[in-house]
Amino acid sequence: MGEFVLVSLYLKSIIKSKIVRKLITYSIFIFLVLAIYDSTQTGSDSFDSLPTGLSCILILTMSIFYLFEQMREPDNLFLYSSPHFWIVVGIIIFFSGTFFVFIFSQNSLKDPNFEHSFNLINSSFGILKNLIFSIAFIIKPGKSSDNSLKRQNSAYLR
Repeated sequence: MGEFVLVSLYLKSIIKSKIVRKLITYSIFIFLVLAIYDSTQTGSDSFDSLPTGLSCILILTMSIFYLFEQMREPDNLFLYSSPHFWIVVGIIIFFSGTFFVFIFSQNSLKDPNFEHSFNLINSSFGILKNLIFSIAFIIKPGKSSDNSLKRQNSAYLR
């Protein structure tokens, strides 16, 4: 639950569209209500994949919208020079790589073979996500104003 809220708030802070920002706020509230309801119905000793699957789908949707927004109106001439880009790519890779494993884990978590596969897949995508996040932390954030982008574009058009 906490991971979903933190990632959603991060994506909300970097998305420019006011409508989408409001939708993110509503989705956080609706997700929290559903997750709390689901946890009271199933109990804390079992894993329920419904909230996990829902959070993965919502986070992937928000992340893809951020990339779509950056393709339409980029902050930088080179999208990959932004730390936000690398963080969002890491989020997309982790959540898309672990989505089906989390969905299947509700029924198969007690199987030792599945548990080994689950740990291997989850750890591998976690390491990959952290490596991509480290790229974001290494990159110096540049000035992301429209004027600097226009100057960069005009320099390439000459």
